[in-house]
Amino acid sequence: MSPDSERNPGGERNPVADRNPDSTPRIGKVYLVGAGPGDPGLLTVKGREIVLACDAVVYDRLAATALPPDLPAAVELHYVGKMASRHTLPQPEINALLVELARAGKTVCRFKGGDPFVFGRGGEEAEALKEAGIPYEVVPGVTAGIAAAAYAGIPVTHRGEAVRVTLVTAHEDPGKPTSQVDWKWLGQDPNGTLVGYMPVSNLPAVTAQLISGGMNPETPAAVIECGTLACQRTVSAPLWELASVIQRAGIHPPAVFVVGRTVALREKLAWFEERPLHGRRVVVTRPADQAVKLIDALHALGIEPLVCPVIRTERAAGAELAPYLGDLDGYDWVFFTSENGVRHFFGLLRALDLDVRSLGGTRIAAIGRGTDQRLAQFGLKADFVPTTFQSTVMLREFRELGSPKGLRILRVRGDNAPETLEDGLREAGAVVDVVTAYRVLPERVRPEVAGLLEMHQVDAVTFTSASSVRGFEDLLPGHGLHADTTAVCIGPVTADEARQAGWRQVITAEVNTIAGLVETLGAHLRGRARPAGGSSPVVSK
Repeated sequence: MSPDSERNPGGERNPVADRNPDSTPRIGKVYLVGAGPGDPGLLTVKGREIVLACDAVVYDRLAATALPPDLPAAVELHYVGKMASRHTLPQPEINALLVELARAGKTVCRFKGGDPFVFGRGGEEAEALKEAGIPYEVVPGVTAGIAAAAYAGIPVTHRGEAVRVTLVTAHEDPGKPTSQVDWKWLGQDPNGTLVGYMPVSNLPAVTAQLISGGMNPETPAAVIECGTLACQRTVSAPLWELASVIQRAGIHPPAVFVVGRTVALREKLAWFEERPLHGRRVVVTRPADQAVKLIDALHALGIEPLVCPVIRTERAAGAELAPYLGDLDGYDWVFFTSENGVRHFFGLLRALDLDVRSLGGTRIAAIGRGTDQRLAQFGLKADFVPTTFQSTVMLREFRELGSPKGLRILRVRGDNAPETLEDGLREAGAVVDVVTAYRVLPERVRPEVAGLLEMHQVDAVTFTSASSVRGFEDLLPGHGLHADTTAVCIGPVTADEARQAGWRQVITAEVNTIAGLVETLGAHLRGRARPAGGSSPVVSK
């Protein structure tokens, strides 16, 4: 493929095209990408294109939630998250890591919360890259100060109230001999909005200096914790009282503060924190390429999805299907028991230059509406769908259609699927051949998700297959023993697997689909308190 054919919709070259045509490693390139304030929907189109195309991603704690769920498994992940007094890597070592990866010939995405050049230390990283002779580009992101205010219902400019906005750091390097921020001077502006980043520890001194500079002590003010995320909380109070109010509320970083007359509009314009399940966190273990529908449904309820695929699927070699090619339309039935089976089976057909016509008049059986819907994408409709998402039910109800004796059946499955269905069909007299259309492989652990699970700051973990339960236990064992974390399972087989793995709290979707899982999860969370140590309720004054 030529470099010109690898351009993105904006006309610029795709990062993949920066490699040599002969794949000989040369010096790589670093993209400083703004991930936005946390809500993954605020990641820019260009930012998403770059992060998906790079060889390695070096990402922050505040950028983790914006990592695309369909990030290719081959992409290296380097977590360099920072919290107050707890840095995975200090800044000089992050700079060195970027240089090291680029010198190894890799295309690198430095994925930073907010905007790289707005209190993101992106300038320091760009300087280090420049000094090392590493080519780089900067991709701006939505900065947290503006976005958090909007999600709290606070316009930073408003006709008749605020004609300008000032962005300022409220947490300077403690090693500085004097502050570079003239708070008293900023306190003399009654017609603007002041947005301060990282204000929690210094807020008493900051508010005192603003008032000392002439700002009205009754000026509306607010602090927004975890802006744009499900754990967002907003505390509002007159300027003079704000520091004591956030202390009582237990506000913690990351946070921004907003001071100005437009803060009063929050009483009318608040929207984000009004969603029905705002503040809840749920782990999504579904394979990344299938998780988008579930993630979107959780977002709509105000839930923060913690994307942590524990398994991925890989299409089997064409040799798995080759023995059956000459007689596919000679089977009476083809049985599909998962969306993955459908997707990878027809992928095998395409790889062998075949299509659905190879099935002729063969009838099709499918477990679950999701599997049936995936078949519809290939122009097919299942002739038989059991009433319950369970192989034993499928077997019983299929027998009710008539005796399977003598029927030729092709069973499409993954490499780790139980053999209950084919064994039962054979016992009933059917001739069953098995095609292993895909293999289930382990994924990698996302450290930010593991950390929240360790601190019991997760409400539930969703499982859409028994394989995902096993994958979770392989990567993150023992979390089901905590009574405050619930396993929410798509069907009874998955739920049984969770109980066998030791989960103490297990619920099963009443309807065995993604929509049914979300509905059951929502009903469960509405009737349940938040976990100890989890997100706190919204506080507003």
